[in-house]
Amino acid sequence: MLDKIVMLDKKDYPDWYDDKLLGGYNSLPKGWRKITEVEYVHQFCCYGYSHIEFRQALMKKLGPFSSVYLYFYNGPEGLALVPVLEDCRYKRFDYYAFGCKHEFESVNKKILEEKYPEHLNKYTPGNCCNNYVCKKCRKFMFQDSSD
Repeated sequence: MLDKIVMLDKKDYPDWYDDKLLGGYNSLPKGWRKITEVEYVHQFCCYGYSHIEFRQALMKKLGPFSSVYLYFYNGPEGLALVPVLEDCRYKRFDYYAFGCKHEFESVNKKILEEKYPEHLNKYTPGNCCNNYVCKKCRKFMFQDSSD
């Protein structure tokens, strides 16, 4: 079943949507990088996307403008699917990721106080509670490793 396609006004965009990071309608988001089909499928199946965006972006290697389907994951990062035309026919898909390529470090309350005070209120103590912060973009992530 297809979702309804709607045009959004800027006021309807998610809070995290930033044109500086994500570019315009005919450009690619920051952190654009090619990934393998296996990486794409693993990430696509493991994480739920929050919304989809279609663009016709300039991609020099693929032609004047390419159809780009962006799948966002509750922030300015996600996956992209690009159908590739050869001899006026779709031959294959290229797979991409965009946004920060995270480098998470495990953090405790002391490290959060010193290096990442903006995340102190998100800290969850416990034996099976793992708290991480990306060294590059400062994204906070919590993981419960109990059974």
